[in-house]
Amino acid sequence: MKFKLITTVVLILFLMTTIALFGQEIDEKKLEQNLQKLEQKLMEKEQVLRSIEIPEMNLDLSGLEESMIHLEHSLSHLEHIEIPDIHVEIPEIDIEVPEIHVGIPEIHVPEIDLDLSHLDFDCGEFHFHHWDRCDLFDDLSEDEEVKVSAIRSMGRQEAEKAVPALKRTIEKELNPAYRYEAVRQLRKFVDENTVLETLAKVAKSDKNVEVRKKAIHVLGKSEDPKAVKILKEIAER
Repeated sequence: MKFKLITTVVLILFLMTTIALFGQEIDEKKLEQNLQKLEQKLMEKEQVLRSIEIPEMNLDLSGLEESMIHLEHSLSHLEHIEIPDIHVEIPEIDIEVPEIHVGIPEIHVPEIDLDLSHLDFDCGEFHFHHWDRCDLFDDLSEDEEVKVSAIRSMGRQEAEKAVPALKRTIEKELNPAYRYEAVRQLRKFVDENTVLETLAKVAKSDKNVEVRKKAIHVLGKSEDPKAVKILKEIAER
């Protein structure tokens, strides 16, 4: 029995070894075939690479080499150049501006009392370069001028005193210069009731045209409807 058992085991081991060697031989054949295929492909790639033509490139680098030599020579000189430190000092500027004291003297302007009331801006033409007075005042004597000044002063009084005195001057005086000045002073009291009546009478019937014109001018300064009515009557005559 022992002999049979040993023989059986030996046979089994032999078979297993044989199978293993046979399988190994098969694997080696497959590997060899794969290597042959790979070698064939490499050879094909090599043939393809060999068939590629690379164009020739003619580069003339002789000039470049010479330029590099000159550049190197120039840079060698720069190594010996020393750049000095530059220090610039800006001095401080101290300017003292002196104080300037200007004494302005006091100017005393004297008071000027101008009485322009004797000038008539409405009679005739008035020019700024020449003070034209009404022609009625051209040839007055000194006494007559004094009386004109007195009539002019009436206009500075209150209406209760001034109006009656001016009206009397217009009614009684024969000198047209006096009447003219009295009419002119009545312009300050043109809103008084009796003044419009006096001015209307003068504007319509005074013997002197300048006096009549002055009365019409004074009536034009009034805002009273009666004055407008009087002027309308004179215009329609």
